[in-house]
Amino acid sequence: MFGYLHDYRMERAAQLLKENQVTVTRVAQTVGFAHRGCFAAAFKRKFGLNPSDYLAAYRKQYWDMQQKTSASDRENFG
Repeated sequence: MFGYLHDYRMERAAQLLKENQVTVTRVAQTVGFAHRGCFAAAFKRKFGLNPSDYLAAYRKQYWDMQQKTSASDRENFG
């Protein structure tokens, strides 16, 4: 049971980081961690990156995808 709950909390944390403009500390509190450091360690065990690096990688991937879509649109409709 603990494993399922822990996984759910980490997946929810990842979702919150991607969807909201909130701090890592606020995400940690939202998913039930009292200390940012404990949350960051648990997040890194789950995803292989600390929360800040995970968010930076997600934003870069999102930005790259937006750039490709924009370039494709210009080629097709420009």
